[in-house]
Amino acid sequence: LSNLYGLLFLLGVAVCYTTSEPKVVRNYLVCLAIADVGHIYYVYKALGWDAFADVGSWNVLTWGNVGITGFLFLNRVAYFLGIFGKEVVRREVKRD
Repeated sequence: LSNLYGLLFLLGVAVCYTTSEPKVVRNYLVCLAIADVGHIYYVYKALGWDAFADVGSWNVLTWGNVGITGFLFLNRVAYFLGIFGKEVVRREVKRD
């Protein structure tokens, strides 16, 4: 599983740092946001409402699965809302 997370991390770095198209980055972040919602939902289904709502009793694994995923989701939504500023299109410089 950690290899999968590593692969997704490297894919994200490759997509975000090699493209000059904001639409590509936005589509990538939309996919991640949908995956975040699905991940949190399935953790909720596995835990049940009582354990899910009792944040004080969460262990490290639950914080990783729900807390960190929720934090990342909120950052993605903030990006979509423009809270971090406008998208900047990078132009490649032609060299002779």
